[in-house]
Amino acid sequence: MEKKTALHETREMNGWIVWSVTGKIETTNAAGVGEEGEKILDSTDKLALDLANVTYVSSAGLRVLLRIAKKAKAASKTFSVCCATGMVKVILEEAGIDMLIPIYDSLDKLS
Repeated sequence: MEKKTALHETREMNGWIVWSVTGKIETTNAAGVGEEGEKILDSTDKLALDLANVTYVSSAGLRVLLRIAKKAKAASKTFSVCCATGMVKVILEEAGIDMLIPIYDSLDKLS
C-alpha cells in the first residue's frame, strides 16, 4: 500500500513562523502532519499554516487543525490559517473552522 505524505516547509515572516504544507491532509498522513505542527508550535508564539498548496483536507485533517488550535490557546499562543483556496477553503468554511481559527486570504494579513 502506498503511503501518502504531505511536504512541509517553514519560514519566518513578520514575527510569525509560516508553516507551508503541500498536497493532501487526509487519514493516511494527518497524524504526521499534526505531530509536525505541534512540534513547530512548541518553538514559537505565532504559527500560521499556509494552505496555498494543499488540494484536499479530510475530516482527519480538520481534527489536526482543531488540535493545534486547542494546544495554541492553552499555551496562550496564536495559530492561524492562511491562503486556503478552492475546495479547501469551502471545506474549512462548511466545517465552521473559520469560526474557531482565524483564516486569512493571504500572508500579508499576518501582523
